[in-house]
Amino acid sequence: MVDISIVVPAYKEKDNIARTIQALEAYAIQQPYNIEIIIAIDGCQETFDAAYPYESELTSVNLSTPNQGKGWALKYGLSFAKGEYVIFYDAGLDFPVENISLVIATLQITECPIVIGSKRARGSVIKYPFFRKIISSIGQLITFGLFGLGVKDTQVGLKGFERDKITFIMDQMLVKRYAFDIEMLVLARYYGYPILEVPVRLYINLTSSGINYKTVRDTFIDTLGIFYRLRIIRYYQRQVKKKKLLEKKKAV
Repeated sequence: MVDISIVVPAYKEKDNIARTIQALEAYAIQQPYNIEIIIAIDGCQETFDAAYPYESELTSVNLSTPNQGKGWALKYGLSFAKGEYVIFYDAGLDFPVENISLVIATLQITECPIVIGSKRARGSVIKYPFFRKIISSIGQLITFGLFGLGVKDTQVGLKGFERDKITFIMDQMLVKRYAFDIEMLVLARYYGYPILEVPVRLYINLTSSGINYKTVRDTFIDTLGIFYRLRIIRYYQRQVKKKKLLEKKKAV
């Protein structure tokens, strides 16, 4: 029986993936839970080649082709998860693996279905470039203005969920690349799931895949798309109604 599934999306992480797997396995064997580690590689053969030698009883290495984006990689990795709780954890070790323990403990103690790491939560220790801080702050203001999510940080690559809740949410998601975190949390709020933020220690690893102008631009476009589907054409609301109708028909 698996208690915790740790899903690690990876793209161009050939320089980091082995260290990430080793750190996670060292962490996992010290915990009182049964943990599985799922590496979900998004269309990068080099990263797969670097990760595959480290596959083990604890860790599965999975390659999806072609490249479709981090959101897709998480959905792909989630399809293998068997744990009661699922942790999304970015490759590259920007967050020391010990950060995971607070997320797990908060999920269990509070019974809140969604717990996310937050750079802005009290107690966080962060060290990353000033440019990234500016971009993050602007993005957060835009997100708050459009959706009023009530969380201080949507973009940290450390999030924990009850598996049935995140599976349901990701079944409704359309964003595969840039604004998947935002769509995920927007849908969580829409479906009435509470979200808790916990502090993190963050030390940006500059050898990991980073952000650039195109990433910022496309994230903004994807975010507007989420707003359009939620507020203008009410796409998500229609999907819920369709699902309920199908469930009623099956019940009959």
